[in-house]
Amino acid sequence: MSHVNLLKAARPAWRASTAIPKAAIRPFSVSSQLRTPPILLEDKDKGFGFIRHNKRPPKPRSVGGGWMEHVLLQSDPAWAVDQYLKKCKQLGFDVIEISSGFLSIPQDDWLRIVDKVHSAGLIAKPECGIQFGAGGDTEASELSSLGTSDPSKIIHMGKRFIDAGVERIMIESEGITENVKSWRTDVIQQILRELPQEKVMFEAADPKVFNCCRV
Repeated sequence: MSHVNLLKAARPAWRASTAIPKAAIRPFSVSSQLRTPPILLEDKDKGFGFIRHNKRPPKPRSVGGGWMEHVLLQSDPAWAVDQYLKKCKQLGFDVIEISSGFLSIPQDDWLRIVDKVHSAGLIAKPECGIQFGAGGDTEASELSSLGTSDPSKIIHMGKRFIDAGVERIMIESEGITENVKSWRTDVIQQILRELPQEKVMFEAADPKVFNCCRV
């Protein structure tokens, strides 16, 4: 056997010895403990995604945020949303609130959730707010440190919700009348100037707000 033939004969054995075991050829997995805060890529076609997980004040707490936010934090959020809507309908609920106090949901994903709710024969009630990290037990000083968003963002999103068939939009009270040093009546006025009044409802979390004067 020639020298060249010896090399050719040896080559398959070398390849076999250096081949990567099949067990090692698999996607990396990430445990839930390592995903803090949870960041999911936005899928334009079929996914729900989060571009930011808002900072929460360091207080003793076990859970927080709206129920839809908990559903979206599941490992398969699209499946979880479907199961959640199915169960709500079985139990006789007709309105589904979609809030984002601690998860910043991209607008397209938010609208996809609205479409899912409507497709399930339920009524979608999105809740929008100007306050980051909204939660009923958060002090005004802590909310102030987290900051607020421009009210025009609520207005822009509200118009998209209305175009998507939303009957009523809830405006989160925190940052406006709840846990603030003074009421932000300017925000209320701006929203009512830009959005149809019959499509908007303002959350009233404190008794003193229940019978406040009309804007």
